[in-house]
Amino acid sequence: MVFENILDYKTLEKKSHLLLIYTIILTSISIFVAYYLFDQNASVVFLFLMTISASHIVYNELREEEIEDEKDPFIDNAFWKRNEKIIKIYCVLFFGCIISVAFWHSILNQSQSDKIFNSQINTIQNIQNTNRNSLNATANSIADKTLFFVIIKNNIIVMTLAFLFSFVFGSGALYIIFWNASVIGIFISQSAAKIGVIGIPGLAHTIVFGSILLHGLPEALAYFVAGIAGGILSIGIINGKNKKIIIKDAFVLFCISLIFVIFAGFIEVLF
Repeated sequence: MVFENILDYKTLEKKSHLLLIYTIILTSISIFVAYYLFDQNASVVFLFLMTISASHIVYNELREEEIEDEKDPFIDNAFWKRNEKIIKIYCVLFFGCIISVAFWHSILNQSQSDKIFNSQINTIQNIQNTNRNSLNATANSIADKTLFFVIIKNNIIVMTLAFLFSFVFGSGALYIIFWNASVIGIFISQSAAKIGVIGIPGLAHTIVFGSILLHGLPEALAYFVAGIAGGILSIGIINGKNKKIIIKDAFVLFCISLIFVIFAGFIEVLF
């Protein structure tokens, strides 16, 4: 409770660097609290702790977005401006989690890392095995199409979960976003370890991050936008005065997130 209220959400919303530092510290605290108190379940529990601690920031911003949507219901430049702040907040929380998870996975000993990030490591192994099996099973051109549809299917499922979690729990999409950020953080750390030290500390991590940014960013944006859609719909239905406007905006945002998912799938298969 104390850590949640060190900085109010208005300050964090306006100063992205403070929100980034807040997220890195929050992730670090959550990791070690989960490790020492929940042991075998640490890989899942630390994400719940993060979600609980950061939810007040997202919920308050979503509430403001819902109010602004009712004041100005047109899908124009103002529509994008209304949703700009919450997307920025999601982005900073997402990248802050990636940075912190990649850092701790890199410096902790293997037994600690394997225990703390067990679920994320298993997820990466399953994804790699699935992709390898798809490529080995068919010719390249067919494999590319198969892999594309597998990627799209998986991402649509995650996007829909972000929407539903946010709709049911208000800021529930945070858990999905933190989960994906933690998986990416582990992947960056593992890939950087294979590259090895190349002169400047963190340079290998930066190279790996840059290599996945092209398809990773639109994919992440899809989850953010879906989460925003579910959040404003949830708050609007309960507290809103003009529910038709809220439903329309949520539908538009969900369609936009679907476009981001398809675009990210194309990029991932092509590159």
